[in-house]
Amino acid sequence: MDAEKKNTKINEVRNFISDFAKENLTKEEEGICLHILEKLSRKQKIDITRTKSDTWAASIIWAFCRANFKSEEGITMDLVSSFFDVKKSTFGNKAGELCKMFKIDFFNPEYTTQKTQEWNPLNKLVMTKEGFIVSKDMV
Repeated sequence: MDAEKKNTKINEVRNFISDFAKENLTKEEEGICLHILEKLSRKQKIDITRTKSDTWAASIIWAFCRANFKSEEGITMDLVSSFFDVKKSTFGNKAGELCKMFKIDFFNPEYTTQKTQEWNPLNKLVMTKEGFIVSKDMV
């Protein structure tokens, strides 16, 4: 894989993400999406140049949105699809691969916003010395 071609593709994806973020995401959310892109760009088994930049951007954004319940705030697959002009099934499948590869879900604080982390019900639980899981209020 040509390094110059890869860097060009990464910059294109970064620009697409930033364009979408200007209208739809906060700086924190944009930062998490760019973090996913950086992790993706370091993967040697994936040739990032073989997929269109807009597809990668839509996939990264959708993987983030799924983990942070952004569809409840109006960022739906339809919005992402129309913004990038990419089929929902295409970026949805890629987003699923990204979620599996990087373990992107609402339990992983690396990919969730502070707000989502505060909503996580597991934050209110603790394990006792005996191995019981109880509410923090009970300890």
